[in-house]
Amino acid sequence: MDKINETQIGEAVSEALRIGGNDNGKLFARKLNIKVSLSDDPVWTCARCRRHHLHRSAGICTKCFGPLTSLQTSTCDLIWNSNYLAFSATSGREPIRLHSEELTAQTDDQVGRQRLFRGVSINLPTSERPPIRIVDEIDVLSVTTTMEVGVDIGNLQAVLLANMPPMRFNYQQRVGRAGRRNQAFSVVLTLCRGRSHDEFYFAHPFRITGTLHPHLL
Repeated sequence: MDKINETQIGEAVSEALRIGGNDNGKLFARKLNIKVSLSDDPVWTCARCRRHHLHRSAGICTKCFGPLTSLQTSTCDLIWNSNYLAFSATSGREPIRLHSEELTAQTDDQVGRQRLFRGVSINLPTSERPPIRIVDEIDVLSVTTTMEVGVDIGNLQAVLLANMPPMRFNYQQRVGRAGRRNQAFSVVLTLCRGRSHDEFYFAHPFRITGTLHPHLL
């Protein structure tokens, strides 16, 4: 395939968006032509990376940029049956509620957000509207290291760390927020990045979870 100048591609995409009513590269949902797939709709699967496409995508795979065949390779119903998320959606499973918010030093109403995370909905005089429990209660909090100490956010079933904490006591402070108050179970997951610090503790987990305090060594 001949190389196409990236400027020409950009101009062509901008023009296509403009014709559809989406000026300046901004997409307006009300002006998008969205089609819900049906079970017998065609699917084109890339032979190189196996990505599924619900249209021919100009004959180019959107992931690896390999060629797509002109003939369909499958149908939507077959793809749905082999995909966990799609199968759940198409089988009529009841939706699962999940409300996520941030809680940092810059959060305007920290107390209110902590209260909703703990399942306490109160109609305060300063509230803009009465709380709606199924809408306003918070299930997941994305927090900074300020949550290590001094903030009571109630019982936690799970803690997910985005990287390996710097020291053992940092790790214990963070993971110790889960499994309190006679909870039956709790889960702690730590994502180790490709850094020497994270890789060291990934290889020697006991050093971050159970090493004695320096005063006891």
